[in-house]
Amino acid sequence: MPIDCPSLSAICAFLSGSAGTTTATGNQHARYCITRPTPIDPATGSQLILRNAMTFCSNLWKNATPAQRANWHRYADSVPVRTRLNPRTYLSGREHWLRSSVIRRANSITVTMVRRPALSKCGFRPPSFVQDPDEPFQWQIHFDDTAPWCSEASAAMLIRWSQPINVARTWYDRQHSGRHNILGNPFNPPTSPRDLIDVPAVLNKNISFTVRVTRFDHRLSSRFLTLVPTVTFP
Repeated sequence: MPIDCPSLSAICAFLSGSAGTTTATGNQHARYCITRPTPIDPATGSQLILRNAMTFCSNLWKNATPAQRANWHRYADSVPVRTRLNPRTYLSGREHWLRSSVIRRANSITVTMVRRPALSKCGFRPPSFVQDPDEPFQWQIHFDDTAPWCSEASAAMLIRWSQPINVARTWYDRQHSGRHNILGNPFNPPTSPRDLIDVPAVLNKNISFTVRVTRFDHRLSSRFLTLVPTVTFP
């Protein structure tokens, strides 16, 4: 004799809220039960570095003098930034300060509120990357070594590279697989090209490089992303 069992949707129709690890919810089409994920905080090394940098820089802004904040407000009113949705967007002075200082702190570069940012953009020409024909995991970065940042102490070119996590994808520019910084120097400026070694890459797939420049007065360039196909070696 068949037994008429109610569907799961019918059971959940009378339920609402959470009990244990189960939540009863729904939409305009049906009611259903789902298992709630357990909140986790992996606290990776990179996350901890960024969190500590954000805390440090936020405290610096909080304790800054009115004149120091005014410098960044004037800079924010004069220098727009680029976004993926809008090529010309203005940020607040505090947003500009955190955008510029957190990345410096995370890369162990001096952070200070004393310097006044120049009312202009950072001045940065995108570099190019060439894979070494003899070493599949070694690249060269070619950049303008006459740029102002090269001869400034406490300035740097920040380079990050990524490889596809899923080989079926053609590019991936989120999670960084490695990093390298080229520091400015008033006495011995860096020269182009520079070798980047131990760059992991999936052969026959694009590798993404992201580059930006931070100046001594904490101006930060827009992020430059380039996708370069790797080469299969015999």
